[in-house]
Amino acid sequence: MIRIVNWLLTRKCNLKCDYCGIVRNSPNQNYPSMQHYYQNEMTTDYVTKVLDKFQRHNKDAFHIFYGGEPLLRNDLVDIISFCHQNNVKYTIITNNTDEVQPKLKQLISSVGYLKGLTSSIDPVVVCSDKSDDDRVRKSKEALYRLSKLNTSVKDLVAEVTLTKQDLPYTLDLVQVLTEQKIYSSITSIDIAKNIYYDFSNVTDEKVLLYPKDVTTLFNQILDSDLLVHMKEVVLPWLLSVLPSNLDCDIDRHVHNVTIDVDGTLRLCLRIRGLHSPTCEAEDIFDSCYSVKEEVKEKIRVDKKLYCQGCNHTCLMMSKFIDMQPGKLEYLVHQRTC
Repeated sequence: MIRIVNWLLTRKCNLKCDYCGIVRNSPNQNYPSMQHYYQNEMTTDYVTKVLDKFQRHNKDAFHIFYGGEPLLRNDLVDIISFCHQNNVKYTIITNNTDEVQPKLKQLISSVGYLKGLTSSIDPVVVCSDKSDDDRVRKSKEALYRLSKLNTSVKDLVAEVTLTKQDLPYTLDLVQVLTEQKIYSSITSIDIAKNIYYDFSNVTDEKVLLYPKDVTTLFNQILDSDLLVHMKEVVLPWLLSVLPSNLDCDIDRHVHNVTIDVDGTLRLCLRIRGLHSPTCEAEDIFDSCYSVKEEVKEKIRVDKKLYCQGCNHTCLMMSKFIDMQPGKLEYLVHQRTC
């Protein structure tokens, strides 16, 4: 059963971050150009039709709306309104920058509240000895903007990506976020292992973290009351797969799917694949709303050919929920409201 659905709602973005590979042309000649994605974005009707099918498949499935920058979709109000009307569990992944604030305010004003919103915060926000550093300044502004959303977002989350340079400041940041009743989602920097890993532009293995780098930090978090998503599950599991060796088993149990901008299926958020995209998202279920066998087979083929492992925590979460479906509350502690 599908537990988590990742949506790439748009490839448009107001930023061009060095580490991101999803908003620029891929070096993989087998993949479409960015122009293709600009011209073939899913329509509102298509998105809501597919959302409805996923609800029929699993009413407890959790939907993550990515971009690009999803707030740049003019119909996001309609999509989120549909989610509210049909009890769809979701979060929106946004860069939450100054440029998208008008869009965010308009969205909240139109739908009343958001079930979930996630935005990244760099741990350097608490680095007082670098107060004139531009990265520190931007991180502080990001934290301020996120904290102001507490009254209008039921499940407010900061994605904290661990890097070697920021590791010394991570615990302090999680403490600051906890004090503001913001959950942290702990992830680790990952790399593109081949040209099929099109979600990331990072290729230098030297940036990867190893268990010895984070064991002390993870133990401190586990022994605390800090607000960290699924920490009892994700942190030990992440420790066991670092630097980038997760086998998600989606080839055996399709617990996590990703829908690309043009409405086709991806192997996963990290890898588009070549066989999976021959499936349209609206056609992956049979008449009983079970995943078709031919879709499963295409996922198996892509996984075997192109996946070399990762440390993607979203896949850990859906795999865990698939193994122990009764413990869904680890992931959706407030999102079911």
